[in-house]
Amino acid sequence: MKSSLIISFLIHIIILFILNLFIDGIELEKSENPSLDVSILDISDSQKELSLSLPSQIFSMPPLGIADTLLGSYIEEIKGRIYKNWLYPVDAIRNGKKGRVEIWIKLKRDGTLKEVSLTKDTSCELLNREALNAIYNSSPFSPFPKGIDLEDILIHIVFEYR
Repeated sequence: MKSSLIISFLIHIIILFILNLFIDGIELEKSENPSLDVSILDISDSQKELSLSLPSQIFSMPPLGIADTLLGSYIEEIKGRIYKNWLYPVDAIRNGKKGRVEIWIKLKRDGTLKEVSLTKDTSCELLNREALNAIYNSSPFSPFPKGIDLEDILIHIVFEYR
């Protein structure tokens, strides 16, 4: 019994050592934040006031507690509403335009947009604009459910044009 514990312990040490060597060899790739020329977008002046730069506190959302389920359901509701308003422009389909657009939105407690940040765009402005329009046309959103005690939340939206 004692010898099997020692063997098991040694095997685990070896596995951890090998994993550590493997993980240390991985390099992370840095990506730059592409910028978007707001002047080409067909949005109202009040929407232009929203920041289109990467939020400085993008990963500083407070740790979640018992409201995880409420927050997860709320975020899925928001994403569902946005995706219902999202279109793949016919001209882009005809011209074979494809790509991925990633946008972070920050919502205030009452459901209004506080920030919109285009963090990954395509080379096709029509696709970028349509992704942004899906967000703007979906707002304002419903207020946070009771039990979510955050002043604002960040939501990552991904639009895949294939």
